[in-house]
Amino acid sequence: MTGDMGADDGTATTPPIGYLNDAPVTDPADDRFRRQPFAHRIADTIADRPDPTSLVVGLYGKWGEGKTTVLNFIEDRLADNENVVCVRFNPWLYQSESQLLLSFFETLASAVERSLTSTSETVGKWLRTLGAALGTVSVGIGIVNASPGAAFQSLGESLSSVDVQEKRTTLEKLLKDAGKRILIMIDDIDRLDDGEIATVFKLVKLAADFDHTAYILAFDQEVVAKALAKRYSDTDSSGTSFIEKIVQVPLELPPADLGELQTMALQAMTAVLTLAGIELDDADVNRFSTGFRRHLGPYIGTPRMAKRVANAIEF
Repeated sequence: MTGDMGADDGTATTPPIGYLNDAPVTDPADDRFRRQPFAHRIADTIADRPDPTSLVVGLYGKWGEGKTTVLNFIEDRLADNENVVCVRFNPWLYQSESQLLLSFFETLASAVERSLTSTSETVGKWLRTLGAALGTVSVGIGIVNASPGAAFQSLGESLSSVDVQEKRTTLEKLLKDAGKRILIMIDDIDRLDDGEIATVFKLVKLAADFDHTAYILAFDQEVVAKALAKRYSDTDSSGTSFIEKIVQVPLELPPADLGELQTMALQAMTAVLTLAGIELDDADVNRFSTGFRRHLGPYIGTPRMAKRVANAIEF
């Protein structure tokens, strides 16, 4: 090809093998949008926090903006920190509220057993019992279809019925004595249906706010607020208020640089043309680049959108 539509930043373009992968970034070398410094600040703040009480951080961003990439970088940052145990939980993998509850406490139990040496098996068994009890409540009482007040009351009653307070104290003491903090990162909340979204928030608020734990909830705030509003009220503001009752630290994902997004898309298109054996002369390249940046580029707002444009052209 005579011209290179990705030459703005001098980056060499390598033709892709097939369509561009939409997988989140795990290698810092691929961090084109500087997510790593942002993720490291979050990780360090949580790790260094002296207050033992549970903390809920909301990581807000649109689909495809890089929330999962940030979670990957947070987990990598804390991998060598002996005092923080990272747990990833994706509620989108489960088909019902009861499965979601069971799986959450199974995940938490496994993390406790990995991080604690003394009596961890007993605590892990209790956490699994708690998950089973709450799963039964969600099906038997219809908690996810109840009004907010009734739902919270039903869950609160079930927690008392399984003797949570005593076991909660035991777990918190074990974590304190071990100098451990468990960080639970919950991704893809905005992909759930309305009932499952409500279940996740009730779970974090009432069932899992143990001392020496922290949560990062990653989701599109607008999508989740609308889902909660549809269940509990008629206005999006009520959904936002619901979120604010749970999330103590709201963090907006920094927007990706528009110029870098456009460059990414142009480089991907160049690679597609190279792979297809299509050559453009300098005049064609300049004409396309000008039209792209003026008419299409401003609408490419996320890394996912840049890849989708290139994939559509390759198809």
